[in-house]
Amino acid sequence: MTSLALWDSAPAHLSYAGMTHPGQAQPFAVERHPPAQCAELLHQAMVDVALLPSFAVCMEPEDYDVLAAGALSAWCYPMAQLVLHQGWTAPVRQVVYDPAYPQERWVAQVILQEHYGMKPSFIPLPEATPIDLLHAEADGCVLVTPSPPPLDAPALTLDLGQEWYEMAQYPLVLGLFVTRRDEGRPDMVEALVEVTEVAEALRPSWLAEAEIPAVMRPFYKDHLRLRLDDLVIASLTEQRQLMFYEGLLDNIDDLRLTTIPNPDNEPDDLG
Repeated sequence: MTSLALWDSAPAHLSYAGMTHPGQAQPFAVERHPPAQCAELLHQAMVDVALLPSFAVCMEPEDYDVLAAGALSAWCYPMAQLVLHQGWTAPVRQVVYDPAYPQERWVAQVILQEHYGMKPSFIPLPEATPIDLLHAEADGCVLVTPSPPPLDAPALTLDLGQEWYEMAQYPLVLGLFVTRRDEGRPDMVEALVEVTEVAEALRPSWLAEAEIPAVMRPFYKDHLRLRLDDLVIASLTEQRQLMFYEGLLDNIDDLRLTTIPNPDNEPDDLG
């Protein structure tokens, strides 16, 4: 059986339901871990497939095959908030963040720079709790939490997914299912297609039965997307272009896609 490392955080809960539903085939042996540990397990060959942040995959495209089936993307991302303590009433010079979430830090940086014309310093606070980040001596912080935290005025919170959509006009790509380079197989893609279809079909009943905070229900019902489609590809292209312009990438290398073979087509890359 193919082993798969899946995030233990909120964006992946619906995917997990599809992968482990007792009434369906279960082609994956699923483990749940924080995103950084999923990456470590894949690199150490402890699992065959892992869900990785799109930022990590774009940073090292030569290391991965992307399974051309499921992906996590969203029109909003209420679990990831950019908090500005004084809103727009004061300059934003320093923003603190947990370095365990480099993707969210990068999205916050891009939004402030490209959407609002601001270039604050981003200061890592390793192993900081959300409370630590909120109380740090800074003008703002990047929070990644199970649900949006309540804040007092005049603090302003920006949903990173919504801000990305308003800037790029595409959903924010949260994660991609990948293997190590040259190890992606069509049967993995077929299995991922199957469990993604199960998750989509389960969405209404899962929402009815799961204990989900009311503030999070719109995310799971209307905004979370589970497929790797043209919108995901377009958003990844925008992401890689921005990373190239910022000097994070030397060139815009294609992401190699593993697909289900079509006798009329050659193997594809995500350009």
